[in-house]
Amino acid sequence: MITRRLLMASTGASLFPTVTWASSAPKRVKWRFGHALPFNSAAVENFQATFEEIADRTQGRFKIDMAAMTAQGFNRADSLRLVAHQKVYDLVHHFPSYVVRDEPLFDAAVVPLHGLVDAADNQKVIGVQRDIAREIAAKWRLEFISFEHVSGEQKSVYVLSTKPFQSLDDLKGIKLRHWSRLGVDMFRSVGVPAQVIPASELYLALQNGTVDAAVVPINYAASLEDVTDYAAYVTPFIASTPSGFLARKKTWAALPDEFKEVWQDVTNAQMQKDMASYQEDAIEPQLLEELKTKGITILDPLPEEDRRALQTEALRAWRANAQKIGSKSIGYYDRIVADLGVASAQ
Repeated sequence: MITRRLLMASTGASLFPTVTWASSAPKRVKWRFGHALPFNSAAVENFQATFEEIADRTQGRFKIDMAAMTAQGFNRADSLRLVAHQKVYDLVHHFPSYVVRDEPLFDAAVVPLHGLVDAADNQKVIGVQRDIAREIAAKWRLEFISFEHVSGEQKSVYVLSTKPFQSLDDLKGIKLRHWSRLGVDMFRSVGVPAQVIPASELYLALQNGTVDAAVVPINYAASLEDVTDYAAYVTPFIASTPSGFLARKKTWAALPDEFKEVWQDVTNAQMQKDMASYQEDAIEPQLLEELKTKGITILDPLPEEDRRALQTEALRAWRANAQKIGSKSIGYYDRIVADLGVASAQ
């Protein structure tokens, strides 16, 4: 709106109109968000719901358009440079393992799978891992504007097998699939023959006997119910991994405070919901019951001494990798292990 103030000279001989501009138009912001997850995944559905709620609560004045990086010809490994340097996106979904090519420190700042013995151990390290993630992001002039927490659907990791087993000794006679090279190395170090097989090839590999068993998150177990007969808990999922939303510091600083408040309210509510789902431990029993109805026998969990043996190997492999990256990486490893309360592996 334009307001005009007429100033009259003391002589009264003339009028000098002065115009001051005061815009009453509401501020509008549109961000571009990039992610590297399957388009039909539950996480992407949550992103969409979050952004729609933000738009609703700001009467459409703060909108976030979502795009899959791969659909636009990008690789998930490019996410740091796409937001920090090339500015293709204003916001990206960050998962540490995706960006280790450009920032190896992220690989050393996260407890690896099998590095925890119990789910409660996540609470010991979640704070220090997020602190370290912020420090690394700052090198790129990026800021975590919120973190996320896995839901109860991803609380545990199981071994699904065509043969019964009760211990690591039993698994030494079983051909095992793991999804990561580090996981393969850990199981081989304790005498279990293991190999990496992509998820897309796993069903057929179990069906034709290429492997006898597979390490999988519990929420993926149902997809293998036709080609396995037994399931046993082996390790908690790393719920403390510092994944979340990364934006350029300048982009976040420029966002109006009212929009920042809405963003924090909505994303914090989602994180609290996921944390509650994780802590209530209601989803996993349902998933196990479903497996039972399909003929899967639920075995006793892998004994704690075996899980600690895997933890020792996980920490040893993690430290060896940190040494390759450099002294700062070793410092991150030491900080996390100290909060975890276990002896550092050499």
